Amino acid sequence: MIRLINVDAGYNGQPVLRNLSLTLPETGVVAILGPSGSGKTTLLRVLSSLLSPISGHIEGIAGLRVSMVFQEDRLLPWYTALENVALPLRLPKKQALAHAMQWLAYMDLSAFAHEYPRALSGGMQRRAAIARACACPCGLLLLDEPFKGLDTALRLRVMTRVKTAAPLTVLVTHDREDAKLMGAGIVELAAPAI
Repeated sequence: MIRLINVDAGYNGQPVLRNLSLTLPETGVVAILGPSGSGKTTLLRVLSSLLSPISGHIEGIAGLRVSMVFQEDRLLPWYTALENVALPLRLPKKQALAHAMQWLAYMDLSAFAHEYPRALSGGMQRRAAIARACACPCGLLLLDEPFKGLDTALRLRVMTRVKTAAPLTVLVTHDREDAKLMGAGIVELAAPAI
């Protein structure tokens, strides 16, 4: 179980999250909701160990493999969609490419596997980024507004696969419907103090 205990976290010594205590379940989906500036992305950065808390501490993260979909797609432009998805996999090349192709198929991108990001639409790039994160075996999958720009039918198909990718998924979203469709428990972050 992951526990945040009295965590302050932010940037340049200025906390965005203040005195946050939170216990995440061992499995399932948790949706983090809240207004802009409430610290949703900051929380994901703390959970991914990309940002260290200013104070407080976290239990249950050490040794846990984490995969993340950022707000930006962050695809490498000199790699094809297939190569982007296969890149972080710790498998022999042939197996990595086969596993990556499977995840591209789950995202309805098989026909575009050998295309470079510049040849993909914004929604296709988004799905390739989701495929890359989901293809990596992990104990914790972090998703920062992953479904924006996807139409309803496609979003539902993508969600079905994402829910199977990791034992525990933490989803940041502004869309309560996304949280509902993912079957997520909801954590609300308060608006920042002015």
